[in-house]
Amino acid sequence: MYKSGFFPRALGVLLMIGCASYVVEVGATYLSPQFDSAGVVLLAMPAAIAELAFTVWLLVKGARPEADTEFTTAQISGRAATA
Repeated sequence: MYKSGFFPRALGVLLMIGCASYVVEVGATYLSPQFDSAGVVLLAMPAAIAELAFTVWLLVKGARPEADTEFTTAQISGRAATA
């Protein structure tokens, strides 16, 4: 998502941070089964914020398909010319 051009880079960074927080949460829970629920909530918060921001972005703005439209059009016209 960070390099795709379909979404803002800030959203990609937020989702990467959210992914890292999921990994830390699972690791902490696995290593310490008595890990308290307050810690789980704190570790899950960045992921929840990232996913909510991504959902809102998709509902309000949506992906930018025109970033890939030129490539597709050129690819189609190139195939038509060679066929």
